Amino acid sequence: MKTKQKLNSITFAGSVLISVLILFSSIAPAAASGPSSGPSSGYIPEDVITAGVKNIQNMKDSVQQLVNGKTLSVGHGNTLKALLQSAETALINGDEDLAIDSLYNFIDTAKPFLEKESISAGHKEKIQKLIDDANSIISSVQ
Repeated sequence: MKTKQKLNSITFAGSVLISVLILFSSIAPAAASGPSSGPSSGYIPEDVITAGVKNIQNMKDSVQQLVNGKTLSVGHGNTLKALLQSAETALINGDEDLAIDSLYNFIDTAKPFLEKESISAGHKEKIQKLIDDANSIISSVQ
């Protein structure tokens, strides 16, 4: 039993570390470049940024609901939320490329949960909706 607890602790610590690295990588370039350097990629219209940020905030809430319902582990939830936070920060900073990359990484991280037999059909629908929402934001930003 103690081995399983240690493994869960290591898995959780690894997920948190990945989440922090992803979040830091999205914030650090913006902080280093300063406000006068402008976005690092194409122009994103303000209404697209506003809608994207609102959708991402709703997605983070949905991920948290899946964690609260024990569908996703805390570590998996933190990883997914960190990817969404990275996309949100990138949108706010006008970094189209990073926003899109973060959302694609979110999709790649969420897809395997659709194959898990232990996840109910209803919860798989919620995960698929998150993937669809991420794709929708990507389409609106491009």
